[in-house]
Amino acid sequence: MMSTKNNNDQPLMVEGYTFERRESTPEFYADGISEAFVGMPVSKLTFHSVRGIDGGKERRVSVVQISVATPALFEICRNILAQGVVTGSMIEQGMDISKEQLKNVLKDVNVTTTPPFTRPEIKP
Repeated sequence: MMSTKNNNDQPLMVEGYTFERRESTPEFYADGISEAFVGMPVSKLTFHSVRGIDGGKERRVSVVQISVATPALFEICRNILAQGVVTGSMIEQGMDISKEQLKNVLKDVNVTTTPPFTRPEIKP
């Protein structure tokens, strides 16, 4: 994450504006966006979290709804796509590394898959 303060704890100038992050800024985790109402002058996005599967369908629960000026929403979309282009290969590399790390962690776990089930044990 980019630092938003300089050594004197002052807000930084970024692309022609100042930005100061408040310590109390809430952070939300979402699995996706369930609703997007794009209009003028404001658009609304509803983010969701998946809480399970009911009858073969995801059970989504709203986490937060954000209203944003539509031109700002388009700028956000452009910036996210541009960031994906710039960092795409690094993201792929990170996924490959994570995949290998996961394989290494799980390769020595021995679990009985028929009843009675046993607790996972690490092979010697």
